[in-house]
Amino acid sequence: MEQAGDSFFLLGSDGRFTDVNPIACELLEYSKDELLHLNVERIFSSLPGKLNQAAANFEDVMIGKNTAIPVDINLRPIQIGKNQMYFAFCRDIRAKKRDQAKIQHMAYHDALTNLPNRWYIRTYLQQYIENKDTTDSKLGFILLDLDYFKVINDSLGHEAGDLLLMEVAKRLQSVTGNRENFLARFGGDEFILLVPQLISDEEASLICEKITMAMLEPFYLSGHRVNISTSIGISLYPKHGDNLNTLFKHSDIAMFDSKEQGRSGYSLYTPKMKQQANERLDLEKPANLIFP
Repeated sequence: MEQAGDSFFLLGSDGRFTDVNPIACELLEYSKDELLHLNVERIFSSLPGKLNQAAANFEDVMIGKNTAIPVDINLRPIQIGKNQMYFAFCRDIRAKKRDQAKIQHMAYHDALTNLPNRWYIRTYLQQYIENKDTTDSKLGFILLDLDYFKVINDSLGHEAGDLLLMEVAKRLQSVTGNRENFLARFGGDEFILLVPQLISDEEASLICEKITMAMLEPFYLSGHRVNISTSIGISLYPKHGDNLNTLFKHSDIAMFDSKEQGRSGYSLYTPKMKQQANERLDLEKPANLIFP
């Protein structure tokens, strides 16, 4: 037991520790004597419910004096004389959990701006719809497209283009980062802002006005002064759609209308815009191609 690489506990069927190894003491910051005077419920949350059962493998959390450690537990019943006892081998999986968290973050965030990505948008909106209460509040689905970004990207180079996207993300966060707003990068030079609990259409317009004005301030990239603007399209849940693809498509149509009006502005979706868009084949995106 003294040579074990994992935390080791020997327990009686009454939930009292009868032996522990030094690694367990070190991780939990308890002396052996202290642990032997504690009940299993003081250290573990799930393990107590596994006692008096067959062998089991499961995850739990060890609660020490000043820390909580996720562990993989291998629990085995043994008979010692007339006593039913249990071996609990506990492997520290903090590194594993950190790796999982990193992978999860990478899967749902844009590598360049560190904003949520399109996959996260889908998850967020699905959860919002499932959890939406019965009030009359709306959700604003706001699509932002940078005007003339390709010109800047081609003239200054892709590195400058990437730097501009990062700076745009920071500025958008500073303008929209209050309340429970959800800002994400959809891809390329497009960003999406989800605004829950909207009270009125005018509130969405005020947010877009703030964004439009903020984007008119110049950016400075490696000695270059760069001026850029954004065209914005707004759709509202549930008024303009009750699913992600419909909301995106209607915001896209409204954003195109904003560009048609001279760029550096915003438009709120109307059914009339869709009629006009139906005449433009290049805007007729199959719904299953918008969000994979």
